Amino acid sequence: MSARPTPGQIRALHEWFVLGTRRAATMLNYLCESAVVEMEVGPVEILTPAELRSHLETRLGTVAVCGMELIYNGHIEGCAQIVFPPPSSTMLVETLATERRRRLDRDQVEMKTLSEVGNILFNGLMGSLMANFDEDITYMPPFYRQGPLSEILPPLDNSDRMTAVLGRTDVTIANEGWQEEIFIFFQVEQFPRILAGLESSE
Repeated sequence: MSARPTPGQIRALHEWFVLGTRRAATMLNYLCESAVVEMEVGPVEILTPAELRSHLETRLGTVAVCGMELIYNGHIEGCAQIVFPPPSSTMLVETLATERRRRLDRDQVEMKTLSEVGNILFNGLMGSLMANFDEDITYMPPFYRQGPLSEILPPLDNSDRMTAVLGRTDVTIANEGWQEEIFIFFQVEQFPRILAGLESSE
């Protein structure tokens, strides 16, 4: 992992997550007229991949979770994931799934609903990040994953050059008074480039 970022760089990382999730919440509210979605990002944490795995396993245990994964490359390279613990999966499916989608079996409803939420979140986060760079950053469509946390998280092979940025995020369905947490993280090799790009935009 690279040298620890300064307080100003930490603020820039947090603002990136805040702007990205705010964009996502706006889009979800536009698409889902029956729900009022709010997102609040907690303090971002800078971890090694091993620390990230240990942190999430301590928080979530060995239960099966749902997730979305995105691979990006170019000026910066790495992967990003959104981990939906079971309570947040239930909340999002119960409040955001359309009537047409509810006719599918439970696994299909969950996959389609969380895939939509994940795509919208990644679009917001990647849009907020890429606005800070002139260089190209490309990414493939994210894909849905489901299973034990240990199998969903990125492997630790060749992770010694990687840095993870984790933002635990509260998702609230305001009109229902229902709040649950999700975990968003980016694992990147060229971490100083992210810091330089975000810091230059302040």
